[in-house]
Amino acid sequence: MHPLSQNEEKKQRKYSIIARAVQAKILDEAVGQSQRDLAQKYDIPRTTLQHWIDRRKILKGKIDPNVVEFFESSSGQAWLHNMILAAFLVFHQNGNSGIPDRLLV
Repeated sequence: MHPLSQNEEKKQRKYSIIARAVQAKILDEAVGQSQRDLAQKYDIPRTTLQHWIDRRKILKGKIDPNVVEFFESSSGQAWLHNMILAAFLVFHQNGNSGIPDRLLV
């Protein structure tokens, strides 16, 4: 017997999770196109696209614009991903990068 009743059957999501690298690529394209056309092309709500653009503008006002531009780009996202993986590798190879037991009390 199936645990879900007919009313509780798996519903299709109204939205999908879009990776930050994909968001960055979409925002890179946003420079030359209208928001409405870009939202239709990638099948995302225009308000979501507007939020991404606003977030980038807010970050540019608080942090060095060149840094924001880099880390919001697809290249910056790839670099950050590789840096985090490298840090995990170093922590794993080091073997003693955890929190000491005496600090957990």
